[in-house]
Amino acid sequence: MYQLVEESAKVLREPTQQFDFDNPIVDPVELREKLTETMYKGQGLGLSANQVGIPARAFVMRTAEKDDAVICINPTVRAWSKEKVLMEEGCLSFPGLFVSISRPATIEVEFYNEKGEKQEAKYAGITARCFQHELDHLDGILFIEHASRLKLERAQAKRTKRAREQRRFVERLQSFRTA
Repeated sequence: MYQLVEESAKVLREPTQQFDFDNPIVDPVELREKLTETMYKGQGLGLSANQVGIPARAFVMRTAEKDDAVICINPTVRAWSKEKVLMEEGCLSFPGLFVSISRPATIEVEFYNEKGEKQEAKYAGITARCFQHELDHLDGILFIEHASRLKLERAQAKRTKRAREQRRFVERLQSFRTA
């Protein structure tokens, strides 16, 4: 399993390098396994390599079509729908922060799996959103950059409030245990 980098980490804000199957910086099978394990442990829908400090163009994501996570190496979007959908997004790199973001409803994509085999797919709904979110990570773009300053300020205030409430809840639990 990998450790997530801090939300202020520079690697999250820089474009990643193409994954070179002939000279990989990490074994692609191991990358798939460890990214998937880390994503599941964090209860996420997707996780990019740079979120764990590996500057490679690769991410894993859950899909509606498969039970297991899919790895997308050197992913690209070939086509976007004109129809957009507004949906709340979160990110394992920004725990507790949720912002409504508009993204294309459907996309046509291509990527390589851990064996270096080219894959093509058309995604809709949450899978399309997840692919776009993770692809943004690989380009050094954070989901919060898609939100207006006002939306982001409100989301951060809610995050702070939830964290404060959670701390109070834990403190109350501990006081009951010691009483």
